[in-house]
Amino acid sequence: MQSEPVVADSGPLISMAENCLLWVLDLIDNPIIIPKGVEYEAITHPMEIYKYELNALRIREAVLSGSIIVDETPIKSETKEILKLSNRLITYKKRPLTIIQEGEAEVIALALKKGYKTVAIDERTARLLVEDPLQIKEYMENRLGLELETNKEIASIIEEKINGINVIRSSEIVTFAFESGLVSYETDNKTMLEALLYGIKSSGCAITRDEIKEYLNGLIK
Repeated sequence: MQSEPVVADSGPLISMAENCLLWVLDLIDNPIIIPKGVEYEAITHPMEIYKYELNALRIREAVLSGSIIVDETPIKSETKEILKLSNRLITYKKRPLTIIQEGEAEVIALALKKGYKTVAIDERTARLLVEDPLQIKEYMENRLGLELETNKEIASIIEEKINGINVIRSSEIVTFAFESGLVSYETDNKTMLEALLYGIKSSGCAITRDEIKEYLNGLIK
């Protein structure tokens, strides 16, 4: 990983918090930055729900320690534009479908406004929006069992606007930590990496079993 800032969505932070891996953020060179909307999603709101309060406390502690930085740059208009474009991209019987939520839009908006090149997003449709908007239709059709339409004019605008941003997931962060020797347990390498990736997957990271197999085949010597 390079040392440029990474703008993170709530998903990767929650996945890492649930697996007690937020400490890894202290050991990598990249500053982890979140917009105010993600702070609300990952800390403020879940602090009010018993089921999610512990993870929220863990993430808040990472903010207080400086492992995660809250960026208060005004991005309301930029976020609104991204939401408007994204949620008109795919339609069912001429009715637009919601592709991303406000927190994900804030992550993209902040990265664009500050000139950052990397965002951390676990949710698949939001990642596809950045990587290849035209793939969203096929993914959602398979998931929903519906015949959908893509507004190709909007897809072209999104591609031009978001061009140059890279997406990583919590799975890439923990794999980087594994490869760098930052995570170590008393077990063999294959078992350790497999446990890390399935833990992240069970906490919400959109990583498939086939992708986990590829990681294991490619990284275990």
